[in-house]
Amino acid sequence: MTDLVGFVRSRLEESPHGPRSAMLARAIEQAVRAGVVGAGDALPAERGLCEALGVSRTTLRRAFEILGDAGLLDRRLGAGNFVSRMVTPPVGKLRGFTEDMASRGMIASTKVLRLLRGVVGPDEAFHMGLSPLTPVLRLDRIRYADREPMSIEYVVVPAAVVPPDYNGKSSLYAAMGKNGASPVRMLQRMRADLATREQGDHLGCAAGAALLAIQRLSFAADGRAVEYTRSLYRGDRYYTVAELSV
Repeated sequence: MTDLVGFVRSRLEESPHGPRSAMLARAIEQAVRAGVVGAGDALPAERGLCEALGVSRTTLRRAFEILGDAGLLDRRLGAGNFVSRMVTPPVGKLRGFTEDMASRGMIASTKVLRLLRGVVGPDEAFHMGLSPLTPVLRLDRIRYADREPMSIEYVVVPAAVVPPDYNGKSSLYAAMGKNGASPVRMLQRMRADLATREQGDHLGCAAGAALLAIQRLSFAADGRAVEYTRSLYRGDRYYTVAELSV
């Protein structure tokens, strides 16, 4: 509680003007983003937090309502307030799954479903601009956050961009960096999808459950395509944020 209170106090002092509940909600959100409190952590009891921050119960509860509406806080009747386990990707920053989860205080792990080396297929060659018979690595895996299934990834990369002993269990981008092929730019498409029975079994959700399907094409600094990935994320645990200019 001491770390959270100190962080929130400092943010409130930096922005002393404006609706108190909104500023408090923003300060708590920043504490979550900074890892002062992690996904799934319980926030201190309302009474103690009010006294420590010098705010009224009404102000604190309104701030909690704002955070709950934004999906950042789970308010459980009779149990308290908890940081949501729903994950929001960072805005404007290209990170792999491992790095993304680590930035949120969550531990990433992987179960490899398939790891095959072969030659590029027609669809893959079209998207990645590869010549026929180019050697590629195909990787299908389940990604976990704090041991809970988050997504299924279907990855295709040119075999030359990863070390020959890469086993698919660790960060793909870190492995690509060892061969000087780290992605620096990507094109990404998103759409809604429904889980098949097999996908539901892998992700711990029912067949027909809502999924977020993300198709990503990544490029290295020299302009070559180095990754073609289709990911299916659980719709109840992951959502996207876009920052738009007006």
